[in-house]
Amino acid sequence: MNWTTFKADLKSSSNRTNQESSNWQEAQYIAYATVMCTILTIGFLGNILSVIVLCQPYHRKQPLAHLILSIVVGDLILIVFGYPTMMTVVLRRLDIHAYQARCSWDAFANGAVGLTSIATFTAMTIVLSYCMHQKTPRFRVSSVTIFRLIAACWSFGVILMLPPLLGWNRFVPGAAGISCGPDWTDTSASGRTYNLLLIILGFCGPSIAISGSYFKIFRLLRRDVVTEDSRIKLRRRHWQMKLLRLTAVAITAFMLSWSPYSLVSLTSIFRGNSVLSTGEAEVPALMAKASVIYNPIVYTVMNRRFRRTLRHIVSCMTCRLLSFVWPTMHGEKQETKKRVTSTVTVTSSTPAPEGNFPEILVSLHQVPF
Repeated sequence: MNWTTFKADLKSSSNRTNQESSNWQEAQYIAYATVMCTILTIGFLGNILSVIVLCQPYHRKQPLAHLILSIVVGDLILIVFGYPTMMTVVLRRLDIHAYQARCSWDAFANGAVGLTSIATFTAMTIVLSYCMHQKTPRFRVSSVTIFRLIAACWSFGVILMLPPLLGWNRFVPGAAGISCGPDWTDTSASGRTYNLLLIILGFCGPSIAISGSYFKIFRLLRRDVVTEDSRIKLRRRHWQMKLLRLTAVAITAFMLSWSPYSLVSLTSIFRGNSVLSTGEAEVPALMAKASVIYNPIVYTVMNRRFRRTLRHIVSCMTCRLLSFVWPTMHGEKQETKKRVTSTVTVTSSTPAPEGNFPEILVSLHQVPF
């Protein structure tokens, strides 16, 4: 009797454990779907509007506009062609290991765009530091130089992510099972070499270069004090400080987004296995994916001209959308205006006989508005 009771309790405990595990997996799917839908929606709308704003004549003339536009376009590529690739597999609860082609594309796109973005941020700080150290008030970096920097940043990101496609390391599903990346747990000499090279060149190196550029800028600001007597220099310094704060906040947001993923990956390289469970590994992976929504928010909050242009574009798009959604109502209003105009014209051009003013007022009152 006791043995039977023990087996029944053991079976009940096992069923309860399986049910709790199933509920936890269901909660993970719901959380993943909610976060990814939010990232895709905000990221797509924000970056599309950012492209429209940055293509306006005033913003095109700004020194860093093309570099910022390169980052925004990269984020759009991820949102449209990168994230949905594995998102559809995960939400359909299919085996991610059975879709190696999608896995490779997801890892390559995420890595290439992420590396390109951090390289572009590095180029932005170097250009900003170089411009601030110039004595000529109207000094600007040429467009040819800017486009060469953009091409170099994209080449840097693509080249660093090519080796796994050519046999040096490989792309595998991550510990969270929601995206793919390099095999950070590869213990072979070649695998660890590539992983360390990726971390050093893709994250540590740019971080050091950005920190060095900002150190030079702050040292210049402390040494070169601008007095209120020189209004031109004061206005130039005020503009430089606004641009400096904007880039600093954008870079900080990007680094904070990718730092947990980089730290977990670096730890996995030396340990040879994942340091986080499946549920815990979702957090740094989703934080890295959320980097595509920060830039439009930073530009909107910290740049008044960007905000003003964005408000004007949104109002124009809203008016066009309303006229497209309700064409019938819009047409009726136009017809009503024509009828009112014709009625007023007729009544004003025809001399009214004495005593007929009430009839004219009644006819005008009956016109539908």
